[in-house]
Amino acid sequence: DMDEKSEELLQNKSFQMHGASLVKMLDSSLDMIGPDIELLTDLMLDLGSKHKQYGVQPEMFPIMGVAIIDALHEILKDGFTEP
Repeated sequence: DMDEKSEELLQNKSFQMHGASLVKMLDSSLDMIGPDIELLTDLMLDLGSKHKQYGVQPEMFPIMGVAIIDALHEILKDGFTEP
């Protein structure tokens, strides 16, 4: 269940743009697994460094992981397989 502030957050343009960037990064990352794994590694390390500067803490990762898996499950429905 979403909390009271979730609807406001979902309407926030900055949040929407960040979500779109996340989806693009996930899509690009999946395409790079295999042929461009070194480049993917460099990109992920750079992205991690930027997020560290924004104040992202390691304890936030499990929360985001669950949120991403839940979103993929909701979008893909029967096409989703459990990790």
